[in-house]
Amino acid sequence: MDSLSTLLIYNELNMVARFTNDLVEKARASDAKAIIFTTEHEELLGKVSLFFDKIIK
Repeated sequence: MDSLSTLLIYNELNMVARFTNDLVEKARASDAKAIIFTTEHEELLGKVSLFFDKIIK
């Protein structure tokens, strides 16, 4: 998968946020770990930061 900020080129912010939430929920349900990359896009980070256990800047 590409970075979340790249997904914003082709999709709306709310769709990327929903996709991210679904991805994180599926990773947790299958006891997997996920690392997801994005640029410092403040609006995107505001919507998806609650889904993650840790954010590294």
